[in-house]
Amino acid sequence: MLNINFIGCGNLGKTLGRLITQAQVGTVKGVLTKSQETADAAVEFIGAGKSYLKLNELPRAEIYFITTPDDLIEATCKQLLAEARIETGAIFIHCSGSLSAKVFQRARDQSCYAMSVHPIKSFANPELSAKSFSGTYCGYEGDLDVFPVIKALFEGIGAHLFPIKKEQKMIYHAAGVLANNYLVTLHHIASECYQLAGLREDLAYKITSMLMNDALQNLQNSSHEKALTGPLQRGDISIIEEHLSQLIIKPIIKEAYAVLGEATLSITKHKKELKQVLAALLRKEDGK
Repeated sequence: MLNINFIGCGNLGKTLGRLITQAQVGTVKGVLTKSQETADAAVEFIGAGKSYLKLNELPRAEIYFITTPDDLIEATCKQLLAEARIETGAIFIHCSGSLSAKVFQRARDQSCYAMSVHPIKSFANPELSAKSFSGTYCGYEGDLDVFPVIKALFEGIGAHLFPIKKEQKMIYHAAGVLANNYLVTLHHIASECYQLAGLREDLAYKITSMLMNDALQNLQNSSHEKALTGPLQRGDISIIEEHLSQLIIKPIIKEAYAVLGEATLSITKHKKELKQVLAALLRKEDGK
């Protein structure tokens, strides 16, 4: 099995490290983070490897995962190449959704390979992420000469790989932000709206979660058009007018309601004239 080092081993790195170890598709050798405490914790979670604090002390490896925050990936790569003993042909991998493998150009210049492999998944809880990782889609791009190695590694832990062009990574990443990060935001403002209507915070949270789960279940089994319900889908102008009027008490929620409503119009089957009326209503600044 190939030897692997993890640098900047946070939630994502720990999850991948554990999965690789459990599936026996690689051998985790070194784990480096900012502090001894976090490095030791990562090693314990992964179930393999040894903790390090200095790049020049890392053991030799065929694969280097740099799973630092995005703005540190390129600098970490350069520092690693300057301080550590890197074998010719080593593979550098990052898991950023927005950055391409180009950030590893310095590694390429030193006869190493560069790959970007982005798991489309939330890693807020490594324990849960590891248990539910199987079936996760991962967009990849980079040096395809080493793709067979990447394929064996990631498919070995249950991932589904698909190619993404480096020029399209930012808009690809924006899609993930909308689908995952802003779903949390939408949950927050919907819960807040329920609280404005007098519901307890815990009840508002539970109801919002239930409604979102229902919508996601519908989307699993049907199209956007068939999954859409509510006043906009029905073309209920008077209800939408009243919503906008009442939401003046919380301008940011009103604005989100209007913007999302306008984006929803393309999903409806309304005639052009009704869509224009609804769009004009949603764009009104006073909500009346």
